[in-house]
Amino acid sequence: MFSTRHLLATALTCTAALALTGQANAQYTSGQVNVSGATLFYDFFTYAASTNDYIDVDGDGLAGSLGTFPPPQLAAEYGTAAFSSTFYTFNYRGVGSGNGLAEMRNYQLARLDGRSGGLPTSLAAEGGIINQVAYVDQTGAIVPGVGNASNPGGSPVVQTSIDIGVMDVPTSWFVANPTATAASWSARPGDASYGTNSLKTTTGQGNTLKSLNDGITATPLNTNTASPDDHTVYDTTIAWVPIGFIANPGTGLEDVKMTELQHLFVTGRMPTGENLQASSRDSGSGTRNGAMNSIGVDPSFGRGDNQSAKTDSDVNDILGPDYTTDALGGSSRMEGTVQNGRLAVGYTGLLGGSRAIADMEGGKYELLNVMKDIDGDGDGNPDGNTYVRPSAANIINNADVNDGWQVGGSETFATVGDPNASRDPSDPLYTTNPKMANETAASYINNIVDSIANFVSLPGDPNNQGSPGELLVSNYTLTAAIERIAVDGIDFSQTNPVYNANVNSASLSALSSTLGSVDATGSVGAGRVPTRTSGITYTDGNVNDEYLDVDGNAVAYGASGLSARNHIAGDFNNDGARSTADVAQMMAWANYRGLGASPSSVAKPESGTGLVVEIIGDFNGDGNFNEDDVRYFADGLYIDGGKLNRGAAFEAVDTAYGANFFGTTLANGTYDAGDSAADIAGSADGPSMGGKPTGSDGIVDALDIDYVYANFGDFSILDQAVYMDLSADMNGDLVVGQSDVDWVVETVLETAYGDANLDGVVDTLDSDIVSTNFGLAGLGWAGGDFNGDGVTDALDQAFISIPGDLNGDGFVGLDDLDIILTAWNQTVTAGDPSDPSGDGFVGLDDLDIVLNNWNNGTPAAAASNTPEPASLALLGLGGVAIIKRR
Repeated sequence: MFSTRHLLATALTCTAALALTGQANAQYTSGQVNVSGATLFYDFFTYAASTNDYIDVDGDGLAGSLGTFPPPQLAAEYGTAAFSSTFYTFNYRGVGSGNGLAEMRNYQLARLDGRSGGLPTSLAAEGGIINQVAYVDQTGAIVPGVGNASNPGGSPVVQTSIDIGVMDVPTSWFVANPTATAASWSARPGDASYGTNSLKTTTGQGNTLKSLNDGITATPLNTNTASPDDHTVYDTTIAWVPIGFIANPGTGLEDVKMTELQHLFVTGRMPTGENLQASSRDSGSGTRNGAMNSIGVDPSFGRGDNQSAKTDSDVNDILGPDYTTDALGGSSRMEGTVQNGRLAVGYTGLLGGSRAIADMEGGKYELLNVMKDIDGDGDGNPDGNTYVRPSAANIINNADVNDGWQVGGSETFATVGDPNASRDPSDPLYTTNPKMANETAASYINNIVDSIANFVSLPGDPNNQGSPGELLVSNYTLTAAIERIAVDGIDFSQTNPVYNANVNSASLSALSSTLGSVDATGSVGAGRVPTRTSGITYTDGNVNDEYLDVDGNAVAYGASGLSARNHIAGDFNNDGARSTADVAQMMAWANYRGLGASPSSVAKPESGTGLVVEIIGDFNGDGNFNEDDVRYFADGLYIDGGKLNRGAAFEAVDTAYGANFFGTTLANGTYDAGDSAADIAGSADGPSMGGKPTGSDGIVDALDIDYVYANFGDFSILDQAVYMDLSADMNGDLVVGQSDVDWVVETVLETAYGDANLDGVVDTLDSDIVSTNFGLAGLGWAGGDFNGDGVTDALDQAFISIPGDLNGDGFVGLDDLDIILTAWNQTVTAGDPSDPSGDGFVGLDDLDIVLNNWNNGTPAAAASNTPEPASLALLGLGGVAIIKRR
């Protein structure tokens, strides 16, 4: 899959053959070059130098390699007079890496099949560019006067192909590998079942990675470059795209371990159970792919909060009713979401005007120090033991895991056909592999690759007057510049085969100038004031574009330098941390605001400090401080002794409030402080793993018992945690098990196993439910499944039956004896009602159980219980056996 790394390595060793004045070039034809994919390379396509002629593509004898400076432009700016006769009509659609790969696949398969179709039909999610000019902006809107909504994708000209899928990672990282093997969160690219996680968000958004089959053609694309055919995909690796993990200062995070990030993005919670907001891109994102692969997570499992459908609009970045945290359709979506969500943790590209480092320096969010405490090199030990924050030096010189930055992916141009096959046969890089169908697009790639291979130094204006390679060195981190590149995302033990010391030196100089100094510790203070949706009256009473602090002072949306009093989300007691000690003050504000089922009148808890309750108390991102936020705190932020303790949290809420805060009712029993912890299921929205708690319906009943059963597992074991909702942990041990069911049934509902109707007694009504549903599956506690194994059977019947009551009618009599007689001397399967002794054989031991309990219980109606003659004989046998035992 890394075939072009070899080609680039060859290019870097052939400077004599590729000398500036003696290069052998093919003669290419003019036409369209259509690219679809990654958003992180957006800026590159806007610079004039990206299409400056280095290898004399048009054969006019004027090119950078021939000494022409500045090099001629192959793609004259759209809208100018020169555009009408330009050599390239270059068109880029920023739809995300995976979606770009899919668009290239769809077109190329249609072309190979000889059928029409496969061209884009919708607007780009995040930007469209034609010859340096945007026709769709980065919010997905048509640019007036440039874009044409009548054309597919909004392009000013109708696109005739999709030639290149540009991705932030290699093709193999983006292609799912369906097999019979169960999907695993830790699968690496190429592993069995990699990319095949079938779990969807609560709104039905899928997470599986892309396929090289469009579902139409009989012959899909392939990655077999060793034995290529006309369906083979080739990767041209251009640059290294470093990715940073970012966090809103409200999280209180500065240092984070990769194992913690694994838990957060796979389950939506930290290993402690703390429910931070795990913001994720959609599964078609190269940034998600690179970030997840870099921490050892199969990207299809990097779901984050796992609640949303894919969103492309910046409306969804703003706190309020439309705020979403996952399946985000663009880097700007991620950045806006993390900037506004006070508990948000996410990831984005490090470099660029609106990416991690620049935004950190602008005070928008924190750039996290990351410890690589996972085993990437396969030696059985964690690779690193030091927290590392990315900087110019350690992005470029990244060999030392305790100093270098090893999070990112390789910017890759994926094509069907080898661009090098379109070179002049005398060119050392020429191959006889299958060609690209559009050789104009092949020339575009070769022009970039050769300009990198022959890089000498930077001109005064590399963005405009330089070659594509000089532009890349000035603004990006070329593959040839860095010491190490991971083949599978986490193993950086191999040296970079295309490393070039000259490119390394120039890139370090350029990047250092661009980035300046990156602090090793937190640098953004409390961050920016979050932005809320306009036109809504929030719980602070404000409908304008501002918050109101506790003294009624306005705090404008988006303002830099949020006051220190509002730094940490949940820090109600102003001790600089979010902890269990904040509950009392949080509930004082709840009382003051009139929240809860029985609010009492209290004095204002705090004044004169600049506190904005709607900033430190808005945990779910709706712009308010209300009952939902109190539940969020109790369900996911009450960290006691290093781990979440939900039961203690809900009890603390009720105790501090002085009443049943949520007004929770019980199907049986008397409400005690903290019983609301058991209300986790039954709502119309349904429960959700990892995101904000959405399952409560105001009553603790059989649905809650069933949900606890459905989430059994040990949260510390990520193989189990990925399928768990930790809201089902009642006793704070981070394990959901039988003890949690016991607490709901026996402590909260004050009843016993076997009480199907939850009326507080185990009686014939419950027995009738079991009898009616005997052998049926999926009916839950209310249907008589008391042990949570999914079926109502003898094991459940045992919870309510009188010993010897084999038919479950609440009385031991002839009907039960007949069950024994009918199966007498037979071998039966486990759980058969005729075998109450459970030894697998119907005989005297079973008969004794019936006889020893004869006439126990209450018969359903008066009836004779005089045994038949045949029964009397057996009764005699049983009596003899009883006498002997006695």
